[in-house]
Amino acid sequence: MQVIYTDDAGRPQTAYLQCKCVNELNQWLSALRKVSINNTGLLGSYHPGVFRGDKWSCCHQKDKTDLGCDKTRSRVTLQEWNDPLDHDLEAQLIYRHLLGMEAALREKHRELSAGTETASVLTGCGEASEDRLAQLLQVLQDLQEAHNCSPVSSLPLEPNYLLELQT
Repeated sequence: MQVIYTDDAGRPQTAYLQCKCVNELNQWLSALRKVSINNTGLLGSYHPGVFRGDKWSCCHQKDKTDLGCDKTRSRVTLQEWNDPLDHDLEAQLIYRHLLGMEAALREKHRELSAGTETASVLTGCGEASEDRLAQLLQVLQDLQEAHNCSPVSSLPLEPNYLLELQT
C-alpha cells in the first residue's frame, strides 16, 4: 500500500508499505486511519504504480508530484474492498503476457509433441496437454492476426497509457 505524505520542504513523498499478511495490513490500516481521522488534506487520487526512472509505471506521467491517476479509497475496510476490474485492460495484459511467453510456449509444445505422434488425434476428456497448448497457441495466433488486420483508422489519436501498464 502507499502512504503519501508531505516532507519538511512541503513536497509530497510516497512511502510503500508491504505487509506479510492480511492481519498486518489491517493493523496498518487501523493505525493510519486513527492518525489521519481529522486530516482535511487527504488526497482524492493516487498512482497505483511506482515512480521508476523518470515516470510513473501506471500512467507514464513524468512529474513525480502530478495528481494520481486512480481514485483513493481512504475509508473502506478490506471486507468492503471491491476493486472494479477493467475487462479490456485485463484482456490486454493477458494478451501481452502470452505474447511475451510465446517462444517459451512454442518450445514447450515442441517438447510435448516430440513424445507422442498422435497428439492431434486425441480429443475430449482424454485430450493431451500438448493439444491444449496447441489450442492456446492457435488463439494467440488468431489474436495476432486480428491485431495486424485491424484498420489503422480505428486506433485512438491519443495513446492509451493504461494499455502500457507495466506489471
